[in-house]
Amino acid sequence: MKFLITTSPGLEEENAKEILELTGLEPEIQPGGVLVINSEMDAVYRILCGSFLSSRVLMPLGEFHAWEKEILYLETKKIPWETIIAEGETFVCDVHGRPDNCDYSAAQGLLKVKDAIVDRIREKRGSRPDVNKDNPTHQIEMLFWQGKAELSVDLSGEPLHRRAYRKQHGAAPLRESRAAAMLRMSGFLEKHYDYLIDPFCGSGTIPIEAAMMLRKIPPANKRYIPKKNFISNFSKDYLQTLTDLRAGILEECPTRILASDIDSSMIPKARRTAENAGVGKDIQFEVMDFEAIDYRVKAPMLLVSNPPYGERLDDEFEAKQNLAALGKKLKFESDVEKLVLLIPKGMEGAVGFKPSKKKAWKAGPLDLLAASYDLWKGPKKSKDNEK
Repeated sequence: MKFLITTSPGLEEENAKEILELTGLEPEIQPGGVLVINSEMDAVYRILCGSFLSSRVLMPLGEFHAWEKEILYLETKKIPWETIIAEGETFVCDVHGRPDNCDYSAAQGLLKVKDAIVDRIREKRGSRPDVNKDNPTHQIEMLFWQGKAELSVDLSGEPLHRRAYRKQHGAAPLRESRAAAMLRMSGFLEKHYDYLIDPFCGSGTIPIEAAMMLRKIPPANKRYIPKKNFISNFSKDYLQTLTDLRAGILEECPTRILASDIDSSMIPKARRTAENAGVGKDIQFEVMDFEAIDYRVKAPMLLVSNPPYGERLDDEFEAKQNLAALGKKLKFESDVEKLVLLIPKGMEGAVGFKPSKKKAWKAGPLDLLAASYDLWKGPKKSKDNEK
């Protein structure tokens, strides 16, 4: 069997590494996701329960060329939908990509697919299933690519980046999977840091994700179990996988996590969210301006943060000033060894360091960069000294 694992744009490569770690399978990277081939359901359950970077897990049902809308209808109708959508269950269809050189638009194709599903089930069962856009039992994904149409059923239930711990959202909250990707980019799971700090924590996503990853709390820990009755023992096997992962949760966080923000209204919300996630005891939250923080701890420190910009800070000049002030503070008055920031594209030099690694991400209308910086303490070695 093969499964398509979708993720946020720009996270495909890191998502592939995570899936290899989780399952031992090496995925094939594609735009917007990765393809896992020859996978058993055990690997799928591990991704559903343990992946911090994935968005959805899709099981392909049919792939075909469909230049005409009537061919799209007939090919879709060949799929045994009555074995997937049971009596009383609902569905919704979603479309991605463009049906280039076809005689229909994406919206028209979506209607044809919906009609084919309904007509097939009505002919086989005598009753038609309902479409439910708000809370469907099944989400059917339709992808147009390379002149083909591919239909899949979503096994996730809801997007996997929703951990179910966030009850309230701050201004422009950082998606959980992006926060996890920044943390993985820092290498903090391989190299131990005594301190991890986020001086612009907002609603607390980065420190919360860090605490969960460090304590090995599975991202599905608070999420409800999706019901997929067309797969034998789906809920039972999913729960067993989640139970196995929960058995590895550490009682204590091996790194001290410090989180602060100048916005006094955000810290109480961040604390409550951390409590919901089960990591309230692992994070020290404070209301504080980033320039007032003492970064000199005489121990290895990692800083991972999403500084304000865009919706959170309209003034680009002010955003650059903040980055410059942060860079100056870290260069001369800190024990920070590595710095990972999520910033607008073109602003990576404002901090005063040259990034050692950067990844381009797209978030709505914003072109962002996840930039990693290695901070040197003392003079760099000259080429003559290295000889």
